[in-house]
Amino acid sequence: MAIDPSMEPMLEVFIYETTTLLEQLDEILLESEKSKSFSEDSINEIFRTMHTIKGSSAMMEFNGISTLAHAVEDVFFIIREDPARLSNVNEALFDLVFQASDFLKTEVESVQNNGEATKDPGGMIAELKRLAAIMKGESAPAAPAPKSEEKSASAPAPAAPAAANAGAGKVKQSLVSVNQSKLDQLMDLVGEIVTSESMVVGNPELRGLKLDNFHKSARELRKLTDELQDMVMSIRMVPLSGVFQKMNRIVRDMCKKLGKDVDLVTEGGDTEVDKTINEAIGDPFMHMIRNSMDHGIEPVEERRAKGKPPRGRITIAAKNVGGEIVITIADDGQGLDTEALMSKARANGILTKPESEYTDKEIFGLIMLPGFSTNKEVTEFSGRGVGMDVVRQNLEKVGGTLSIDSKKDVGTTFTIKIPLTLAIVDGMELTVGDSVFTLPISSIKQSFKVSEDHQVLLDTDGT
Repeated sequence: MAIDPSMEPMLEVFIYETTTLLEQLDEILLESEKSKSFSEDSINEIFRTMHTIKGSSAMMEFNGISTLAHAVEDVFFIIREDPARLSNVNEALFDLVFQASDFLKTEVESVQNNGEATKDPGGMIAELKRLAAIMKGESAPAAPAPKSEEKSASAPAPAAPAAANAGAGKVKQSLVSVNQSKLDQLMDLVGEIVTSESMVVGNPELRGLKLDNFHKSARELRKLTDELQDMVMSIRMVPLSGVFQKMNRIVRDMCKKLGKDVDLVTEGGDTEVDKTINEAIGDPFMHMIRNSMDHGIEPVEERRAKGKPPRGRITIAAKNVGGEIVITIADDGQGLDTEALMSKARANGILTKPESEYTDKEIFGLIMLPGFSTNKEVTEFSGRGVGMDVVRQNLEKVGGTLSIDSKKDVGTTFTIKIPLTLAIVDGMELTVGDSVFTLPISSIKQSFKVSEDHQVLLDTDGT
């Protein structure tokens, strides 16, 4: 059912707040699963999260979201009353709440795309009721009819205000949610202002004129436009920690499905990039993590046979280097097999020069070609030869590059270099012969004027 037109102004707020809450929920679940238990704070936080989602979604008439959130809320209400009741259902509860989180995220995405949330969570609700009955020492109830659940969950709509944490009011008053399209328009306008300012100040008609007051005003204008540009850029900057956190979930799920034991270590999650770039790199990250999990990290017994720790390790690290962000995704798996890669390339007829002339880095780069995969069978995670090709294409769209290094039985490292922002950056014009180049200021280590003495020295050395 489409959303009531009278509720449309609240739709963006609902999508933003629910998405944020679900991201926080995943973080809590992952941390709790590592410690194999729910802390008192985690239990309370999950209860409040589900209570908020239940109320707001019921108010928006998204009954599937509301009924599922209500069922999860009921389970954690029981746990709040007596945490000891968790002992019988701990592992099953983790899996079920993760499934509920996935369902809710899918439905919110559907709301964002077409304004509707129509899937039926009846199966998960029935299982949550069964776990609740076990915790209370009752017999498991039969699966309820979906319609009756919708009616029971629509009633608590007025309880929605009760996101919120008691101390959240003061924080919310200092924050304003802004549509990204408005930020994009603002950035475009600032870019035009900076360009126009440069055109005015650098106008060839002004050369040779003594305009002291004009140049003084121009310097002040440049200072203000620089500050304005820096401020707008800072508004658009977001930390990479959000993308890193999503990778935790992928590793967790793949460990269960592949029977592998892997730790994901993240470094530099507070490094900030432009929001547009942050969104563009999420998909490449997912494919590279999947590649490391499926192709790189060996099964536990194989790692033991090689003398490696049974638990594999994937590390994501980010740092700001000049005007770009350098991100590495490294695993301690089996590495890339150059012979297998060359054999596949030979069979596919994609070699462009004699095999002996290929360097290791060129061979590693073959995995980024369309349709290239060393998997003999197509699996849920790989085998179609599209993953690394997508990585390369998506990174190139935002001006990024990808390089690969690998050692057999040591591991593989993907190194990504992406610009800090897609906005206008300061540059210096350089003339070489009849050609004019613009070099980013951040890439210039030193600049100086060559005097006649330097020229003689250069000519003498022949350099």
